Amino acid sequence: NDKDFKGLALDIYNHALVNPQANGAAKSQADLGTKPSYIDSRQFASALIDITKLSAGATVPALQAQINVAVKDPQLNKMLNGIVERAGGNISRVRDDIAAWFDGGMERVAGVYKRKTQFWSLIIALLLTIVLNVDTIKISETLWKQPILIKAISPASSSNGMTALDTLKQFD
Repeated sequence: NDKDFKGLALDIYNHALVNPQANGAAKSQADLGTKPSYIDSRQFASALIDITKLSAGATVPALQAQINVAVKDPQLNKMLNGIVERAGGNISRVRDDIAAWFDGGMERVAGVYKRKTQFWSLIIALLLTIVLNVDTIKISETLWKQPILIKAISPASSSNGMTALDTLKQFD
């Protein structure tokens, strides 16, 4: 929820637990240079706790006051305040709950990525089928009617130097 990448998101990426290869002094997304390819949920949670300055042993109202100062985004603020309240101020539980929230978010992102990847794989497969004029029904019928062809195109049969296409042309 940090579209300008100047607040909490930049602070997270500057934190050594999240991005140990960077120098931690980036002022913008362009300054980051090296970005992590993977962020561990526990390290993310610890970095967020460090950035929001949540301290062990503080009361729930004190922790929520720290969150209200450090987190300006209303949605994230409400979520963190709820986690602190449900955890009863126990920082270890807060860390675990933030890590679980992060994992859940990453699972949703992965699901979106998977759906898009499947869609584009189908489109590319259809285009290749059309462009290369691949007739899978004809190939299936031929293999069904002449089972000897299955042996001819198996990897073991390629030792005679003939390709599977050469073998199929013989029976065409």
